[in-house]
Amino acid sequence: MKARDGLLALGLEVFFPFERLTQRRKLRGGVFRIETVERPVFPNYLFVKTDAYMAAEDVVGVSHMVASRGRPLVVPEAVIGLLRAAADQTGMVSARDISKISFSFGGRIGDRFAFKKASPLNGLIGRISSIARLDDTGTISAWVEMFGGEREVVVPHSLVSLLSAAAAA
Repeated sequence: MKARDGLLALGLEVFFPFERLTQRRKLRGGVFRIETVERPVFPNYLFVKTDAYMAAEDVVGVSHMVASRGRPLVVPEAVIGLLRAAADQTGMVSARDISKISFSFGGRIGDRFAFKKASPLNGLIGRISSIARLDDTGTISAWVEMFGGEREVVVPHSLVSLLSAAAAA
C-alpha cells in the first residue's frame, strides 16, 4: 500500500489492521477457485502517530487526514492499544476479535446511576444525559440533584455504577 509505505519511509509509526479471509471466486465456465485474501479492517484508513501532520498529508497515497477544525483527529491511545492487542505483529486481526472489544460504557441516556466511593460526588444519584463513547476512558454528562436543584456534570464513566431498574425505583 503506497500510503503506508510512504508514511513508514518518513519514519512514522503506522498501524494498519487487516484480516485474512478465505473466499470463493467464480472463474469462467462456472468454475470456482478458493483463495485467501487480505483486506483492511477499516478500509481506506491508517492510524498514524505523528506531530508532522502536514508532512504526512504530502505522502503519495494519502488523500487527506481525518481532521476537525483544521486539526488532525486524535484517536485515544486506549483505543489503539485495544486494537493492537487483537492484532499479531504484522497487524493481522480477526473481525471476530475486533467485535469483542468494548470501547464504551454500558449505560444509556436516561439510565440512573450512583457515584462510586472514589468519586467526590459519592452518595449522589444521577441520570445520564449524554455519553462520549470513543474509548474506555470516556465521559458521561449527567443530571445530578445537588445544591437544591438539578445540575449537569461531566464525569468519567469509571466513577459511576448503574442502578438496576428495581434499585432506581
